[in-house]
Amino acid sequence: MTLRLPLPPSVNAAYANIPGVGRIASKRLRAWKKEAGWQILIQKPTRVYGPYTLEITLPRKMRGDISNRIKACEDLLVELSVTPDDRFCEGISIKRGDVTEMEIEIEAASARKTA
Repeated sequence: MTLRLPLPPSVNAAYANIPGVGRIASKRLRAWKKEAGWQILIQKPTRVYGPYTLEITLPRKMRGDISNRIKACEDLLVELSVTPDDRFCEGISIKRGDVTEMEIEIEAASARKTA
């Protein structure tokens, strides 16, 4: 299944350190989770149980490091029960491509073809 979502903030902008409190999600991350969460629900993804892989494609014109976008995506998929805990992720590939928004392809390990 493929989900189309807005870009998450870079990990550099996703968290804030608050004295006496610790590390918390930034306003940008919370806003992205809310918007992307609704987009996921609208797309009605099939729930994945057990091992899975992710293939993330980001817009070619996106600024910044591509690897800084992975964790927010993983965490949101788990929070919405689209995927199980991150520990079941067997692999992630991330690339830039000719897309206008982020695309995340999720594949259950049991759905993979064996050669």
